[in-house]
Order: sequence, then structure tokens, then C-alpha cells
Amino acid sequence: MTRFGSPFDRVSDGDGYRAAVAAVARLAGHQVVSLERAWTELTGRVPDEMTPLDRHDLRYLLHELGYESQWVVRADEGPMLHRWVRGPWPIDFGAVRRNGATAYLSAS
Repeated sequence: MTRFGSPFDRVSDGDGYRAAVAAVARLAGHQVVSLERAWTELTGRVPDEMTPLDRHDLRYLLHELGYESQWVVRADEGPMLHRWVRGPWPIDFGAVRRNGATAYLSAS
């Protein structure tokens, strides 16, 4: 559960259906996402504005949306990255078609 006053409290409460749908729409196409990118996509704010409590709430929300914390590496090589990863959603198809995709390999 998120704390009262969290940017995500409307998403995770029982009456937050519209906010949850908006969160899913904003994360469409982001099967692999950093915590900072998820924050920006969901709040429209820069990562520097995220407090430790916001970070906790964001982790909770990502978990509730089906994301798991994993170490990944881009398929075209590069450094190992800590990201939040989930399975595909039907809404991803259109987002990936419009914006393209980056392939990652799980290092976990």
C-alpha cells in the first residue's frame, strides 16, 4: 500500500481505476524500464524530485503492475543494467509499432 499523499495513492487504492488505466497507458511499450524512467512517465517530473518514500511507492506500484526487478543487458551489448521487467501487455503492440523497441537479455 502506498502512503497517503503519494503521487501514486490514487493508482493503488480501491477507487483508482482511472488512474491505474492511465498508468498502464503511460507505461505501454515499456516492458523493460528503469525506476527513473517509470517515475518520469508516470508523474511527468524529473527523477531528482523523487523522495525515498516516492521511490518506495513507485516500487510497490511497479510490482502491482507485474514488473519484477532484474539485471539485464542490451542485446547489442553494453553494461549490465538494473531494470524493472514485465511480460507483454496487449497495449504494447501499438506503442512498440509507433516508437520502436530495444532488445534486452536477462542477466538474472
